[in-house]
Amino acid sequence: MVFWVVAWMQDGSSGKLIEEMPGHGLTAIPGSNLTQITQVATEEYSNNVGMYPLNQYFQILPAGVPPPGAPQIGGSLKSITVSLNPQISLGKGSKIEATMQATGAPAQSVNVVYYDGDPSKNGTLLEVQKMAYLNPDMDYYHRAFFSPKTCGTHTIYARAWTVNSSITQATATTNVTLDPVDSAQALINSTERANITDATLRSTLLSLLNSALQSFQQGQTQIGETTLGSYVQELAAASGKGVSADNANRLIGQSGVAFGCGPKGFSLSALSSSAEVSAGSTASYVLAVTPSGGFKGAVSLACDGAPRGTTCSISSQSVTLDGTTQSPVTITITTTGRTSAAGLVVGPPPSGRGRILWSLMLLLTAIAIALLQRERRRQIVLGCVILLMLFTSGCGSSNNRSTPVGTYNVTVSAMSGNTVQNATIKLIVR
Repeated sequence: MVFWVVAWMQDGSSGKLIEEMPGHGLTAIPGSNLTQITQVATEEYSNNVGMYPLNQYFQILPAGVPPPGAPQIGGSLKSITVSLNPQISLGKGSKIEATMQATGAPAQSVNVVYYDGDPSKNGTLLEVQKMAYLNPDMDYYHRAFFSPKTCGTHTIYARAWTVNSSITQATATTNVTLDPVDSAQALINSTERANITDATLRSTLLSLLNSALQSFQQGQTQIGETTLGSYVQELAAASGKGVSADNANRLIGQSGVAFGCGPKGFSLSALSSSAEVSAGSTASYVLAVTPSGGFKGAVSLACDGAPRGTTCSISSQSVTLDGTTQSPVTITITTTGRTSAAGLVVGPPPSGRGRILWSLMLLLTAIAIALLQRERRRQIVLGCVILLMLFTSGCGSSNNRSTPVGTYNVTVSAMSGNTVQNATIKLIVR
């Protein structure tokens, strides 16, 4: 047997229908007046019991039978407003409260729907409810709960309507944030619990996270996010080598949440920040551009400070960020080898003692040629002097375009609008 349970005020007033729902096997409530109970068909009902600040008894009435003195049904929805906390922490539930009024006559079967985002633009459906009865010109309250999964600004839409009225809509916004210190600490805990078989990798990951935590604690958000970027790159590079792909992806996903909750922008970090090569070899570095705060857009890259005799190239001069995903880039620095210039360099030495000796030898050659009378002897002496001059000017010198031995810091820049982020990579030439 199926009954309609009608919430009926027993305070001696004219009686106002607050809520109704079907019940199964219900017994009489002491002190209430029961009318005849008949079996009725199961119908759609609202389950938002306890939504209203009332503490009254229930009466059980046959379906379709209004309580004594209840007004006629047929009103429409007049208005709706919605409110929620303007600041919410990620992952923590917050109450949404809608206030509605009917007009004309009591409104029956009021549909209430909540969305995260504009429902006409694929907003996320949060909850659907139905209120059975609204008296005209009285405030009725409805509550739902919102537990955000992403940071940033969220607009909550509340829509309500009846069969006799068009959709009435209201909105409210909230800013969802995440404490970076809490986020870094949670990542440390997750990394410690993860099955990482490579002790060196585990130590490196935890060291990066502790550095990020310290930066966040000191208010150095950008440095902390850059360090987190290095943590993510270490995980990505090691996936399947010392840490399972599942564990790596889980930790990377958890890091991505932290990036999505930072200030809007991006960071640039280097997975491999130093390389040592011989002159004539090529050094490669992997960097990543990571969005934060849901940043979307194109970011251009440039390389500056490479030493003489090198070329610096980037795998992509520009990357487009989608708000959540890292974009890796490869920096390649090609060095030039050193070659002997003896017998190849013509002309005087560039400066110093070599130029003086060269000039002196040229003068002596001219005098010797002038003093010698015989043609054959002049040719022999001239040839010998020319060879000697070439040897003197070229022997022991190196190609000026070769890469000198040394340690060099090369700056890689990522730029979008007025935002510029830099990362330094080290080149050691042997």
